[in-house]
Amino acid sequence: MKQIKRLISLAIIAVLMMSCAPFTTSAKSSQGTIYPFISDVDNYYSEVKEYIASGLRQFKTEIDISAFQVPRGDLIYIIRAVMFDNPEIFYVNSAYIPYKFNSTTNSIAIIKPQYIFTRSKLPSYIKKFNSASKKLVSGVDTSWSDFKKALVIHDRIAAYCQYKKEGLKSYTAYNVIVKGKGICEGYSRAYTYLLKLVGVDSKTLNNESKAHCWNLVKLNNMWYHVDVTSDDPVPDISGYVSHKFFLLTDSRLRSYKSNNHTG
Repeated sequence: MKQIKRLISLAIIAVLMMSCAPFTTSAKSSQGTIYPFISDVDNYYSEVKEYIASGLRQFKTEIDISAFQVPRGDLIYIIRAVMFDNPEIFYVNSAYIPYKFNSTTNSIAIIKPQYIFTRSKLPSYIKKFNSASKKLVSGVDTSWSDFKKALVIHDRIAAYCQYKKEGLKSYTAYNVIVKGKGICEGYSRAYTYLLKLVGVDSKTLNNESKAHCWNLVKLNNMWYHVDVTSDDPVPDISGYVSHKFFLLTDSRLRSYKSNNHTG
């Protein structure tokens, strides 16, 4: 019985169902206070983030993170950051991450990723993803300004993609880039990935109600908001792209008084 108490296998933790679904408030950590912002997770947990990402790339079904002493309340933020920062790891079911908790150390012992693509078929999906990604960034010249790169890729995603939910894959960069269908998290992760291919820094983030995702894009050492999803009309109008949510400052975004972007 003692052994059972020490290593408790918990059911499932809701992690990323953003549009999209609820997220918790800030969590207390032995290393400090972790808030639902990217920089905080990066500062506290950069090593475990890379370790988990490496395990996911190897398609591991169990990843032992006991050495990192991660408190239970912080896992949700770490997994979110891993998936947002690595959109090419599109084959993970990021909605739920089962884990084992060690009550002796009061920290997460093992996470058990689940995958939405089978391992045998994964190479073909990765090939499709890489091929479609290259098409979407084709013609984007390295000599262009970061502004022009961000604009062109924003427009290509909005013109190409249709806002449509098709199960868990809708939350992935794969569905947006390969199939041209997805929801806000998929749009945002696709934008992050395509900008990465052309050398522009971008981050995916979500609002405090976890009901929407969009991007931060770095230009001239300044961060600006970009919401490709909101610039793609629903129902879809073929070829039409808005720029209302392209490269906004904090104050400009707040001026819209949109619940989608609070927090």
